Amino acid sequence: MVADAGITVTSVKAVVDRSCGTYVVLDAGLYNAGLLDNLGGIEYRVTFPGHPEGAATRPVTLCGPTCDSLDTFTAGNVYHAPLALAPGDRGVIWSTGAYRSPSTLVSFNGYPPVPQYTHVPRSDVADRVPEPQEP
Repeated sequence: MVADAGITVTSVKAVVDRSCGTYVVLDAGLYNAGLLDNLGGIEYRVTFPGHPEGAATRPVTLCGPTCDSLDTFTAGNVYHAPLALAPGDRGVIWSTGAYRSPSTLVSFNGYPPVPQYTHVPRSDVADRVPEPQEP
């Protein structure tokens, strides 16, 4: 069985066009969001839900906020983002729950770790929490 295990919701801080390509700076990155497994070749699926499906895209380099050269998302394939992507837009980094660890969330270059929240749907809680047992 395969499923998404956790997501990281992020905001676009900047979209920067350079002669070498377009950089999308996110407020969650390698250090402050604990996405260190990205260094090991894990390729995260990244979406931008505020844009219509099928919207025109362009190749981009995704990076975190620290300006550290390692704070970029690596991928065998190029990441793509909507042409209309702008600061303040939301991004979703999928399947980060199994690999993101509180032990890797650190303050770096003045950026604090991103907060973590756990959501368990009520129907799931009732099915998985055992009734208290008498000693």
